Amino acid sequence: MTAAALVTAAKLSPGLDVLVIGAAGGVGSFVVQLAGARVIATGRAGDEPYLVGLGASLVLDHPQADIPEKVVALTEAEPTW
Repeated sequence: MTAAALVTAAKLSPGLDVLVIGAAGGVGSFVVQLAGARVIATGRAGDEPYLVGLGASLVLDHPQADIPEKVVALTEAEPTW
């Protein structure tokens, strides 16, 4: 159960933000459902209804979005790269 192990290892909880790259895939879709945190998901534009239905708060169009800049803006976090 890879998704459950990821969620447990990350110690996700309400109030935290998590970025799930490839959220429409097998493991990613389970992480979206199990996260227990605000999920920012990446996928294609057509994946948005599916990912929101799974629990994603926001879906970024992976091929089109500048993911690092968008995530920093959305979370008001300091970049660590």
